[in-house]
Amino acid sequence: MLRAAGLVWQEVLEPHNGNPFGGDRLLRENRRLQDENARLRAELANKQPGSPADDKFDEVAAVKECLKHFDHVSQWEREFLESIDGALVRWGHLTDKQRVVLTKIVAKLRAMEVWGLDT
Repeated sequence: MLRAAGLVWQEVLEPHNGNPFGGDRLLRENRRLQDENARLRAELANKQPGSPADDKFDEVAAVKECLKHFDHVSQWEREFLESIDGALVRWGHLTDKQRVVLTKIVAKLRAMEVWGLDT
């Protein structure tokens, strides 16, 4: 069991900084993975021109494109898209939270390989 966890008896029997069972090692690994995750997300955002992470991202065009694929989004997403479509006309931009949700919908449609296809 220790070998499977990558631990030795000393790590189990001698807690470090109050964290038993090699907790320090697990925390370091967790931090390393979080840093790698953040780096990879930033790298991915930079590789997708026209994505919501891009300053040149056209929110109006993205919403219109998402609405073309209404059969690939949930009812809540469809209602959200219709709502922000009106908000864009009125306010000219999205809030940060709305932009995050739009980003997720765009990513979902890209993953389904329907983004950019005429329906």
